[in-house]
Formats: sequence, structure tokens, C-alpha cells
Amino acid sequence: MYSKMNQQRTMSRQRAIKKLDIPVNPCYLNRWYGAVSVRAAIDAAFNEVWARAEYLASKYGEVMILTEPWQDVAPEVEHYLNLKLQCLDIFASKHTMYFESNIKMNPPFYGSKIVEMRQVAFHNGLKSKNVIDIPTHWRDSEKDWTWKDVCENGQHYSTSSSESWPRPEYQKNALEEQRLEAVEEYRQRYAYFTNNYY
Repeated sequence: MYSKMNQQRTMSRQRAIKKLDIPVNPCYLNRWYGAVSVRAAIDAAFNEVWARAEYLASKYGEVMILTEPWQDVAPEVEHYLNLKLQCLDIFASKHTMYFESNIKMNPPFYGSKIVEMRQVAFHNGLKSKNVIDIPTHWRDSEKDWTWKDVCENGQHYSTSSSESWPRPEYQKNALEEQRLEAVEEYRQRYAYFTNNYY
């Protein structure tokens, strides 16, 4: 009963990612830009979308960025993704105003050059130049990686020679994670006691 959270960490993960500021498993670091958190991985993917769109626009004069509605996405993640799309739309409008090329978001008619955004689960598959993956789900048998794991496994992460490990923000995240876990364990114990003895 009380070890429910630990059991969940080792079960097969087939679910939408619920929070942005949770760590990504080390096995995905190389494929996902070295991003330590889900938020950082999403940011890096959107940066790649924009960089590719700018490159194609400068080379061919026009490029289309295509998106599809998000499917089965947790509210916090969906809100963030929609904010990122709004930023892309603003960047595209500004680009068209100041440069002699066009970047359009989801135009009614498709041109020959397209950058497509594809919703995916974290994976280690190959990257495509013009189809950029946006991670929104887990579909693997990895355990839920914690900030404590990040702090204790610095060998997986790139740091500068002058930088100490773990980084202060990771330590802070680990402490908050520990606090929330203690609160949840207390809540479960209280619920168990209330349901069985009253």
C-alpha cells in the first residue's frame, strides 16, 4: 500500500506525460538534445522546428510549418505546447515582415517545402530533417527517473570543467520531489487508516 509510488516507477510506462519539469531518462539524452527535463526537450524540439524553417525559407523563399491537434495530452503539457505554437506563429509573422521570404503556420494550401511537427513518445529512433518530433508520452519499460536519480548519476550528463555536480536547481528539484513524496505517502496512510478503522 505505502510503496505504491515506488511500484509505479518500475512498471511499464504507457501514458501521457503529466508534468513538464520532470527528468528524462538518461537513455534518451543523445536523441533528445541532451535535455535533462521534459520541458527542455520540448523547447529544444521547437527550436529545431524554427531553425529548419528559417533555413528552408532563406534557401527557397517560402516554407510551411504544419501541425496537427494534440492527441491525449495532459493539461499542463498541452497548455505549454499551445504557448510554444503561439510563439512560432509570432516568429513566422515577424520573419515575413523583415525578410524576403515567408514562413507560414498551417496554411490552407501547402507549398513544396514543409516542416512538419509530429507528436510522439520519447524514443531513440532516427531524426528526420523536415519532420520534427515533439515528445508528449512515455511508451517504454523504463522506470520513472527522479531528480534524486539525476543528482546521483552525474556521469550521464555533460558539464563544464568548472561546474560542480549536481547543479543547484537539480538539488532543489530533488528536495521538492522528496517533500511531495512524503506528503503523498502521509495522505495514503491517512486514507488507509480512515477507511479501515473508522
